[in-house]
Amino acid sequence: MAISDNAATYLGIQNENEFYSAHYLSEVFDGDIRDLIQQWQAKEEQDRETQQTVIFEPPYQRLKNLARPYFKTHEKIQRERSLKATLEERRELHQQLLSALDIPFAPYNHVFSIGNKDVELPVLSAYPNQQQPKLMVVEAIDKENDGFDPFSLTLLKEQFFGPGPHADALVHPTKEGDRIKWSDIINDHIFKMQEPPRWVLVLGDRQAILVDRFKWLQNRVLRFDWDEILGRKDAKTLQATAALLFKDSLVPEDGDSLLDSLDENAHKHAFGVSEDLKYALREAIELLGNEATEQLLQRKDISWSGEKTGLNPEQLSRECLRYMYRLLFLFYIEARPELGYVPIKTSQSYLKGYSLESLRDLEMVQLQSEQSLKGHYFHHSIQKLFNLIHTGKPHDQGDLALDGSYSAASTGLTGFDIHALDSHLFDPKRTPYLEKVKFTNQTLQRVIRLMSLTRETSGRGRQRRGRVSYAQLGINQLGAVYEALLSYRGFFAKEDLYEVKRPQDNYDELHEGYFVTATEIDSYADDEKVYERNDEGLKVLKKHPKGKFIYRLAGRDRQKSASYYTPEVLTKSLVKYTLREKLGADLEKVSADDVLKLTVCEPAMGSAAFLNEAVNQLAEAYLVKKQSELNQRIEMKDYQHELQTVKMHIADHNVFGVDLNSIAVELAEVSLWLNSINGSNQVPWFGYQLFNGNSLIGARRQVYDEKQIKTKIKADKWFNFAPKRLAPESLARKKSDRAETEVYHFLLPDPDMANVTDRDAKALKPEKFETIKNWRKGFLSNLEAWEIETLQQFSDVIDELWAQHVQTLRADRARTEDKFKIWGHESKGQTTTTAAKDEIHATGIFNHDAPIATPYHRLKLVMDYWCALWFWPIEKADLLPDRATWMMELKLVLESEVYDFHQPEQGGFDFDALVVDKQPALIGFEKPQHDLFGDDQLTLSVQEEKLSQVLTAKGELHLPSLYKQHPRLQLVKELADKFKFFHWELTFADIFADRGGFDVMLGNPPWLKVEWNESGVLGDFNPKFLIKKINANQSRELRSTEFSLKPELKSIWFNELEEAEGTQKFLNASQNYPELAGQKANLYKCFLPQAWRLGNKGGVCGFLHPESIYEDPNGGRFRSIVYSKLKYHFQFQNELSLFSEVHHATTYSINIYRSNNCLPVEFSHI
Repeated sequence: MAISDNAATYLGIQNENEFYSAHYLSEVFDGDIRDLIQQWQAKEEQDRETQQTVIFEPPYQRLKNLARPYFKTHEKIQRERSLKATLEERRELHQQLLSALDIPFAPYNHVFSIGNKDVELPVLSAYPNQQQPKLMVVEAIDKENDGFDPFSLTLLKEQFFGPGPHADALVHPTKEGDRIKWSDIINDHIFKMQEPPRWVLVLGDRQAILVDRFKWLQNRVLRFDWDEILGRKDAKTLQATAALLFKDSLVPEDGDSLLDSLDENAHKHAFGVSEDLKYALREAIELLGNEATEQLLQRKDISWSGEKTGLNPEQLSRECLRYMYRLLFLFYIEARPELGYVPIKTSQSYLKGYSLESLRDLEMVQLQSEQSLKGHYFHHSIQKLFNLIHTGKPHDQGDLALDGSYSAASTGLTGFDIHALDSHLFDPKRTPYLEKVKFTNQTLQRVIRLMSLTRETSGRGRQRRGRVSYAQLGINQLGAVYEALLSYRGFFAKEDLYEVKRPQDNYDELHEGYFVTATEIDSYADDEKVYERNDEGLKVLKKHPKGKFIYRLAGRDRQKSASYYTPEVLTKSLVKYTLREKLGADLEKVSADDVLKLTVCEPAMGSAAFLNEAVNQLAEAYLVKKQSELNQRIEMKDYQHELQTVKMHIADHNVFGVDLNSIAVELAEVSLWLNSINGSNQVPWFGYQLFNGNSLIGARRQVYDEKQIKTKIKADKWFNFAPKRLAPESLARKKSDRAETEVYHFLLPDPDMANVTDRDAKALKPEKFETIKNWRKGFLSNLEAWEIETLQQFSDVIDELWAQHVQTLRADRARTEDKFKIWGHESKGQTTTTAAKDEIHATGIFNHDAPIATPYHRLKLVMDYWCALWFWPIEKADLLPDRATWMMELKLVLESEVYDFHQPEQGGFDFDALVVDKQPALIGFEKPQHDLFGDDQLTLSVQEEKLSQVLTAKGELHLPSLYKQHPRLQLVKELADKFKFFHWELTFADIFADRGGFDVMLGNPPWLKVEWNESGVLGDFNPKFLIKKINANQSRELRSTEFSLKPELKSIWFNELEEAEGTQKFLNASQNYPELAGQKANLYKCFLPQAWRLGNKGGVCGFLHPESIYEDPNGGRFRSIVYSKLKYHFQFQNELSLFSEVHHATTYSINIYRSNNCLPVEFSHI
């Protein structure tokens, strides 16, 4: 069905399929037409003051004056039996209406051609002229006066002007016997004229419909219900109607039309995120976390500490956030009955007995008794609703009781059905802590109130609380609210804590929180302390008692992720021009079915704002193109459902994303679900599409030739050059295109591995740094010929494993993709349950805890090992592998075989008795050659015994045993989990094999210089590092004191240093990001060449980022690459503070690139 909501507060104006965004109409539109209304009022006032003979009457007043003749005419028409007389009455009324809007009433028969025949169409007005009309007014006559939709009516022969005969082909039925409806006349004839009008105003007997040719194919129209508008005579609605339909608003004598200006403003202001919801969400999570903590600690199986029983604040934060995701989902779905998922408008049983809306009615009820405060009515009601969504309710099952069973007697309300939502969101297994908790009424009422009402502001400009309308918040706005909390974290106050701040800052709970103890608070000045008003209104220090669960922004995490939300107007624009480059301005580059095959990836995903916008625009593009190809039109009432189904298909098959924050991945899933849900029980499943990982840190399918490895000249060695990339499509071939002499880059060392250079760190752990220094000498020494041969043989094995992995991944992806019945295709639709998909995933290649190593696990572990060497912990310097150990472990992981190339002197498999002659012939045999070891059966038995400890009876590599027996590989796994190394061509191997990469890359990557921020790390433990003005010597002394007082801080300091320097070294390495040589690492810069690599040969990349790539004096080489790929460059200055966290003078730009070079250089610039 079409979305046909009343336009915010304008009853009688229906904003179908978002002709303008709902948020714009509710919050901004009234202000944007204010100037026009005031102009009319001023003209009227001036005429009165100058005592003009004819006083100007504002158009909205003219409409108001039409009320009496309108209703009088309709009374007359009801009694009239003659169609001719009825037509005359209506035309007289329409003439008055057009006159009120300054539209000339000049009826005529417009002549145009269909094939070789002239055809006539009766028209009431064509403005400014009949030859090139920009506005055309037509009438749709309802013979029976039954209030039919004007679009569904047909042209009548009685409507023609003049005696005739008339070329009335549009009156007669088609060959199929169907009468031609006005919607078809507009689509197939008016808009296909040689000079089609921009606007068509369809006048029915009780409605007027304004059609914009540019929005017609998305079924976006404005519908005006005259019974409502003229019956209510609401001043604001009359003014809005007059402003929207006035002649000069549509077709001005010069300049842009008012409606085009409104459209532009709608895009500018669509990003209407309510700051109130950000505050509400943070406080709600804190409320839930604290009550859950209190109840959980009363259980015997949970305590403050303990490896197995300790209450984990991170897990509790995640579960509380999931709980709020569920509420968000329900707020959103219940506010959109047109999606057809919950029967909020069609079932009183659901509305009164189950809905979240029914609880919102209780949000302001005073809870006074102990029973009402501590009772669990809200909890049981919400859990019942969660269970209803998760398990579903068939129509004949009765009502859902609190225990999850169905009983007609439970509420006495029956008569509706809901499909079970086949997703993870409402699965109780995802919230194990909260399943043990019964929240009290006072807590959940407060949560519902927070999410339902705006904040009451105090002081000057005080505003009363208003009700939050979720119907007026789009996915983009809700995503902005939730993405703002991605860098928040929960923790428990180990003792009483007080808040402090920088003296120049205003306190804000959404900003970074700094906490000190009672013994520390006195060392801060009064303007550095945070105060609040207590119940008596007295000013007191803001205190968090011992044991409290605190959920606040972690400044260090925020700085590391640089997670800031992109305003919707910029998101829409970037996606629009990226897709235009790929599809063509008029979709001329693709067929409709091509659109359904495009793969879209957002490498720094956040809440998937760009993916959602791509889904929206691609779904609309498909329906526009398919309607054109089939020469058919989707009925208005069906359009929204068909659009949602296409969006569901695209989300399920075509979108991919990665984010460093695991919570962001969950948020992205929820956002994509909300955006594509279509009333069925199915939601997209993203097990092979959305991943938690570091998009910039990982290994690639790139190689070096043995000549670069053999050379003894340092300047000519491999690590000074970019490796050669193997063609992605070669993954689909039986034989790799890697030459026998080539070695994968992730099998080779690099000088910047384990290369922390901080002087303070070296002074704190000199012995460890000496160990690392000695290791580096050996690990980076020239490779022997037999070592190179061994690595080449490992590369052969990697080719085979990668090919196997492609086949398995391709098959698993096909098994977990649903087939939807989408418009224009004959498919009946075929889906599998989320549980079935989860089972495939759990037993498949991406199972993180799988005991048996698949080709994917083997390759990932080798790649993780290589990445880990860049981030190796200084404290674990003794575990760094020498080269022989490195190759022995590679052999073990890749082939489940053990060869020792020396007597190990460090951890791992300790073959003390095994002495192997280092001959090239020993390396790479398929199976151990016992005769090479002569009679030394004791040596072989040790080798076999050690190998048997990590292999199953079937000879499979058993990963838990491998990690247990091999501490170094266990450390590699821990580092991979911590830093989230992500290997694109491994994770999406089938996409690269089958399509050569992604068709479209999108996003707003982090604008963040990678640098060591010591004060940020130390400031989380002692805010003096950030709040007080201290010099370097004072900072060093304070750090030393803090290390002695807080032993865990020293470890955290080293961990953060290793991450910062490891990331710097990795991103600055010639083999990883050679395009950026000589520049300081900035994350957004690194995302650009990464995206170009990930795109296929016809790929397009659209990114919003700062302008510094065009200005960096050291970036000449990179700029030349940029210009060779650039197609569009749109520069902005943050003067309107679209990015509130960024300075208003900051410049940034939308940049559309081709993945491949496009020479000569040619791009559009604004």
